Amino acid sequence: MEIATDGDAPAQYRADTVRNLDAWYPAFSVQPSQTLYLVPKDRVRIW
Repeated sequence: MEIATDGDAPAQYRADTVRNLDAWYPAFSVQPSQTLYLVPKDRVRIW
């Protein structure tokens, strides 16, 4: 119901989406040893 009626992603998925943005890594100094790090080949590319 929440997914069908709310314009925002459910809270449990919101933080995970930034993992796909290359600019997010240097902006927040995310390192490979950290939990949210995602190797470049595994990041989603839409365009």
